[in-house]
Amino acid sequence: RRGDAAIPVETGLLYEGSATLACAGSTPFYGGGMRLFPFARSDKGGGGCHLRIAVMSPWRFVPNVYGIFKGTYRHDTLALDFV
Repeated sequence: RRGDAAIPVETGLLYEGSATLACAGSTPFYGGGMRLFPFARSDKGGGGCHLRIAVMSPWRFVPNVYGIFKGTYRHDTLALDFV
């Protein structure tokens, strides 16, 4: 997707705090066409694992469910993605 950029992070602790969802996948699709891990297998070698941490309430999730389902939802602090 345009505008996405891989930013290197320091080795060690990636996230500290409470989370609504913490999941990982090595394929982009979760099931039923839901693209929960849009960056899985997006590295040069093709074997990337995507870690997604979400920190959002149901009130934030429900209006954005279409973008989350398609794999296009992005937010700097509410949806954290690590490849």
